[in-house]
Amino acid sequence: SYKEPTIPTQSTPSGRLTGSILFADYMIHWLSIIKNSVEEDTYAGYEMNVKKRIAPYFRKMGVTLSGLSALDVESFYEYCLNELKISGSTVQHYHANLHKALKYAVKHDLIIANPMEKVERPKSHKYQGAFYSASELEELLKAVKGDPVEFAVLMAAFYGLRRSEIFGLRWKSIDFDSNLIMIDHTVVQFHSDGKTKVLPKD
Repeated sequence: SYKEPTIPTQSTPSGRLTGSILFADYMIHWLSIIKNSVEEDTYAGYEMNVKKRIAPYFRKMGVTLSGLSALDVESFYEYCLNELKISGSTVQHYHANLHKALKYAVKHDLIIANPMEKVERPKSHKYQGAFYSASELEELLKAVKGDPVEFAVLMAAFYGLRRSEIFGLRWKSIDFDSNLIMIDHTVVQFHSDGKTKVLPKD
C-alpha cells in the first residue's frame, strides 16, 4: 500500500512550498491540490499516473522541482516507451499531467519557467482496431448464453456501446414504441484512495 511522504517545508520560515522540494513529493502534493477541482474518475486517472509511474521514477532520480529539466522528462518518456513498453497514448497522459502540474508551479512562483514547454509531446502509434467476423460473433454469443454478462455482451455486439454506457442503461431510456435507446447516463468503476468506487453521471 502507498504511504504519502511528508512534504518538506522547512526551507522557508512560513513553511511554504519551495522549488527545493523533491519533484516526486511535489507531484504527490499537487494531487491533493487538484483533487476537488476535477471529476472523481478524472482524479483517479491522475492519481494512478502519478503514484504508480511518475513519482517513483523521479524519486529514484532524486531531482528537485526547481532542478527538473526537459532532458529529465524526456529520459522518463524513453524509459516508459523503451524499457516498460508503455503505449505512446498512455505516455501522452503522463505528459499532460506533468504539464498541468508544472504550470501550477510556475503560476505560484515555485519555479521560474515550465520545462515542459521544451518537451515534445510523445507520439502514439495509429490505432489498428480489431473486430469479430460473423462466425466469431456467433461463437461469442453461444459462449455467454445464460451467463450474467450475456446482456452486456449483446448490447456491445449489436449497438457498439461502451461498458460505462451499458452499465448506465435505465428503463426510462428505452422507447419500445419507437424502437429507440437514449444513451444519456453512464456508470464507471475506478480505484481511488485505495478504494473501488462507482460513479454514475448523466
